[in-house]
Amino acid sequence: MSLPIAGGVAQDVQVAIDTSGDVLVAWESEREGQQIIQAASKPARERWQPPATIRSAPGSSTTRRLHAALGGDGEGIIVWESEPRGSGPLAIQAALRRSGAARWQTPVTLSSGGGEGEDPQVAINQHGEAIAVWEQHEGIEGRGLPGPRSEVIQAATLTPGRAGSWQTPVDLSSTVVRAEDPQLALNARGEALVAWEDVLAVEESSPTKTTIAGLQSSIVQAARRRASGVAWSAPVSLSTPANFASEPQVALNAAGNAAVIWQQDYVLANSILAVSASSPGAWQQPTPIARWRHQLPPLQYACLRPLLDACKRRRVRLLPGAEPQVALSADGDAVAIWEQASGYDGTIQAARSAGNRGWRMPIDLSPSASEDPRIAVDAHARATAAWRQAATGASQNETVVAARTVH
Repeated sequence: MSLPIAGGVAQDVQVAIDTSGDVLVAWESEREGQQIIQAASKPARERWQPPATIRSAPGSSTTRRLHAALGGDGEGIIVWESEPRGSGPLAIQAALRRSGAARWQTPVTLSSGGGEGEDPQVAINQHGEAIAVWEQHEGIEGRGLPGPRSEVIQAATLTPGRAGSWQTPVDLSSTVVRAEDPQLALNARGEALVAWEDVLAVEESSPTKTTIAGLQSSIVQAARRRASGVAWSAPVSLSTPANFASEPQVALNAAGNAAVIWQQDYVLANSILAVSASSPGAWQQPTPIARWRHQLPPLQYACLRPLLDACKRRRVRLLPGAEPQVALSADGDAVAIWEQASGYDGTIQAARSAGNRGWRMPIDLSPSASEDPRIAVDAHARATAAWRQAATGASQNETVVAARTVH
């Protein structure tokens, strides 16, 4: 079915589905100089409802980086960046549709006016409790904000119920480092997990500091919340500063078992690492589950490193590989998927955890020229993977979506 789009061109499409089979699709478009955010819902076993306009901003403002989530009984939430044209800080905004409500509520701003917010993520559980996380930047050069630049991960909680409201944001990461790329998971018990990349976590005097082309190391850190209303834990470093750790992804099941996966690279050697923790157990040691080497001369790769990092912040990739994803079954078994570099192309690989015995050997899921892998696990521990790949016999720019079960 095709959904009517205001302005004719949909961008940044987001899809969310709950355990009952309700579906929420959100997107942005532009009409006559106005930025439009729309959302369409499909209750389980019913027809699609007409799209609703959530935000129609004046022409002086743009929106980007939508993220949508769906809780119980069709309760939906969408977060995004609101960017003024010309000058002014970015703001994180959110819109909510409570269970049984016909309309979306008026958007609210979550980030503080003293800085700007970027890269929002949101999750909502079956009880209507929601958490939003984002990068909060203070002292952004060129935007008229005073003070030194700092980048922290912040989280705001929406209390459940029709009288619920957004609470004051709290810092999850240290204020003396540069934290970015937050990833969020929330379960029905109110347990939550956030992981992020900490770019400046290594002190100048540290003997383990590693640099390539003048860049410092980066590590993956995480914070957990054990239940609704409980304070977040202090950040925990999951990786070591010897290499560049990036692209963290998280999973959290109903029992509180958690998993984090990330890419780790040093010059030409890349690997996928995973770490897990039971509830309320401590984090285990990271386990490498895949390795590969880029087919580039070391000097060329070192020279490209600043450009690769700049492209990563803008969601543009120059080299194949990584894009790890992870999912957890109800009994705590993890399934990981990623793009394995093969020359200048990528293939999709996956691996399953084997309980206390570590991880099984990775398996190939796709031919070359494949990217953007995704993974999901159902209540019976069946994992389904999906990705994009070049269409057989088609032009170079044509792609198809492929999927298969991971055993």
